[in-house]
Amino acid sequence: MIRIYTCIFLIFFCVISYSQHCTLAGYVQDAQSGERLINAYINILNTRTGCVTNEQGYFSLVVDKGMVTLKVSYIGHSPDTFHMEVKKDTFIVFHLQPSNSLQEVTVTGRYVPQSYNAIKVEMSDMAKLPVLGGEADLMKTM
Repeated sequence: MIRIYTCIFLIFFCVISYSQHCTLAGYVQDAQSGERLINAYINILNTRTGCVTNEQGYFSLVVDKGMVTLKVSYIGHSPDTFHMEVKKDTFIVFHLQPSNSLQEVTVTGRYVPQSYNAIKVEMSDMAKLPVLGGEADLMKTM
């Protein structure tokens, strides 16, 4: 009898927990050319949930039912925020406006010679060192 109640409880729990989430899927596109944007970011604001579009510009994100605020961004485009109410699984296409607000970047630096931890040993210095078993040899000195 306990097994029956446990099975009913688990089925009821799964149905309740599943019904509180929806899938939000779609594409992110350039507003001018219609080109799908690869690796665009879709984030749910005030949470740590988000995703990135794939090679076709497609994304799929599980969200809670109700009001959702999404921030969609892509390099070279103005980020946009969308407020929507999600009641069921939804397919949507986001259009981002291109932006020319990126400033020129100039990288400057100076050359610093690298040291390879080399030790310079002169033959006269090797001759002064004590040697075990014979003549002064570079390998024995090391």
